[in-house]
Amino acid sequence: MLFALSAPPGSVRERPARTNSLRAQRSQQQLPPPARLRDLAVSVNQPFAVLSRTKSFSTHVTVDYVTGKAIGVSFKTVSGNRPKTFNNTLFLWQNPNQIPWDVEPLHRQKILYDGGPDGSTNIQDVHITSQSYIIGYAVGPSVSDICASAYISAENNIEHPETTMSLTLKFAGPTSCAVDFTTLPGYRPEANRNWAGIWNSSSASHCVPPKWRTEIHGNSSNGLAAFNNISLERDGTYTVGYFMSPNQSSLAATLTFTV
Repeated sequence: MLFALSAPPGSVRERPARTNSLRAQRSQQQLPPPARLRDLAVSVNQPFAVLSRTKSFSTHVTVDYVTGKAIGVSFKTVSGNRPKTFNNTLFLWQNPNQIPWDVEPLHRQKILYDGGPDGSTNIQDVHITSQSYIIGYAVGPSVSDICASAYISAENNIEHPETTMSLTLKFAGPTSCAVDFTTLPGYRPEANRNWAGIWNSSSASHCVPPKWRTEIHGNSSNGLAAFNNISLERDGTYTVGYFMSPNQSSLAATLTFTV
């Protein structure tokens, strides 16, 4: 005679409960992290806000050597610049660490090189002591055109720290654009009639007018260049140029981006 073995009460219900628990664990492992879901929401609501392809350039000046009677200087400026033609100028002060904008410089010297945007020169006819000095590079003939500087320490330090302006893309939408800018400490953009322009191109120009332009407001050394009533096309490449004076030859920095 055969007897059927009966399972203990409750044992049949425990197996489905364990299976459901495993399924729940697997389902939780497959869910994306909450942070990633938030990122997706931002990219959907702001179609042009995520811009990974940006490139910026600013004018630079560096000190190559210092003696009692001369200073060697190298410079890198925006593509298309002609330093001699556009009256690029070097200024020298005896000063702790920044340009003294309202003080007459000890020496000024025009750049006589016109073979390209980058080059080097010697500041001569100067008397350099053991005190500290600062050199300003201007993309024009005036102190207000200075957009880069290099510091010469009183301690005869081999390193000569430089300061330059910068542009950073804050936002680009279908009909507006905003760019953060930083000029040298103590500089007054609005008083010096700074402005910015946008070209529908991979570069800005010293001669060809921009497609859109905006005046810089405020006399803080850093601020926002805001463009309204513009039209940026998807996958289009644009370049922002920043100018130190009303003269378009005073192009000091650029920012290229693709939307």
